[in-house]
Amino acid sequence: MQLVYIKNLLTFASFRPEPADSAAAWSTRFPNKRTLLLNVNRNTVNWQVMLKGGNMGEGGTEEGTLKEITEMYGEEWKGMTDDGWVSVSINNRFILSLESNLSRKKGYEDLLRTNPKVVLGSKFERGKVYAVRHHPETNSSLLLACEELLVKETQDALKKADLKVGRLSCGLFAMLTDVLYRLHETTGKEGESEVPSNYLIIAVCQGSVCVLKQAEDQWTELRSRSAYYEPGNLSSLRQILQPILTDWDPQNPTLFVSDDNDPNSLEQIRQMLPGYAISDVSSDDQLWSIIGKN
Repeated sequence: MQLVYIKNLLTFASFRPEPADSAAAWSTRFPNKRTLLLNVNRNTVNWQVMLKGGNMGEGGTEEGTLKEITEMYGEEWKGMTDDGWVSVSINNRFILSLESNLSRKKGYEDLLRTNPKVVLGSKFERGKVYAVRHHPETNSSLLLACEELLVKETQDALKKADLKVGRLSCGLFAMLTDVLYRLHETTGKEGESEVPSNYLIIAVCQGSVCVLKQAEDQWTELRSRSAYYEPGNLSSLRQILQPILTDWDPQNPTLFVSDDNDPNSLEQIRQMLPGYAISDVSSDDQLWSIIGKN
């Protein structure tokens, strides 16, 4: 047996997933490597280095398309990593919808990547790639659809810079599903669920927004827009919120989650919704932590 294999056994490295294993968490694929995290908006790209051990390193932002910015920064980005691996959040040209009765049979996650029509039925459209998050107690599901062409353009631009795309996700969808996981996995001292029957989640990420409403233990309404508002100005959210709030009790929990791009967003939401019970459930480095660890 070669020395490297013995070393891997002693350090448990042989039990870790391969770097290219997209089904494994990012943090377990690169526990001792520097990787690059990218967020791609319509006209802006943000980046952040994830250091060994999961800490955040240097970051930056630049206006322009991913192709243009990769031509400018590709070599520098590669130098920020150990092996050129990148986790990418695509935060534009997507549609998020609320659906019902989608297939949940065993292996549906793999089928969604390889043969999505089997899972989605009439909801399937050619030229799209999909992700789904099911309500744990009802037949409702959140369905993310992103343009397949955008995915290919992203992969091609980074490949030309000799960077390896290890994961592609949607930042807004990742943040929303993270909140839902934390919310619905919460249990009380007696092991009973503490999920409120009625809640509102407002998620904003780099100019994109989603509002999800649960009433009487069921998801009842979802409104989402990509590349919808300018960072620093959330006034346009009123158009999305007003029809959702017509029959809403302000004392029901309203959960707000945002990335670190706009530090004044919470205050703007509170001014927009006076008297509402709003809780900020964002964490430090919210977007980067999700796409760089999960």
